[in-house]
Amino acid sequence: WQASTPVNEITGLWWLEGETVSALADGDAYVDLVVEDGRIRLTNEAGRVVCGLPYVGTIRTLPLGLDGYNVNGKPLALRGVTCRLLNSRGLEIGTSASDLEELPAATFSDWGAALEPFTGQFTASFFGGEGWAPEASVLIRQCYPLAADILGLTYELDVGE
Repeated sequence: WQASTPVNEITGLWWLEGETVSALADGDAYVDLVVEDGRIRLTNEAGRVVCGLPYVGTIRTLPLGLDGYNVNGKPLALRGVTCRLLNSRGLEIGTSASDLEELPAATFSDWGAALEPFTGQFTASFFGGEGWAPEASVLIRQCYPLAADILGLTYELDVGE
C-alpha cells in the first residue's frame, strides 16, 4: 500500500476484521494492531505501509563442529557469538528461548525519521549459556515485521574433555 500523501489510517482491510496484525510503515514496525471496521490506525503518518498477520521467524543452528577437530561427544560451552548483519533490525539471539538478547535496534537517525537498519557486527556473550553440552547451538528469532539479513556467525566456545 502506498499513498502520495502520508496518512495514519489504513482502510480496506475487511478480510482481516477483528484480527491482530503487524505493519511496517515507512521503516517503522507496528505490532498488536487490531483491525476494526476494516481499518487500522498508526501512531505516525506513513506513505508506504505493508501489513498482515504476524508471525515469528526462528532459526536454530545445527550443533557446532570445528573443522579438523573431532568434537563429537565432547561437551561444548558456547560463550558467545558474533553476528555479521546487513540492513537488519529487531533480531534476538541466544542459546535458548529463555535467554534471548536483542541485537542493536538501529543506528542513530534524525528525530521523527524511521530508524535506519543496522549493518555490521554484533557480539552477544552468553557467559556459559546452557552450560556444558555435546549439542551446543544458537537460536535466532525475529518477532517484528522487519528485515533481517544474517551474513555469518562466528562462535566463541570452549571444548571439554
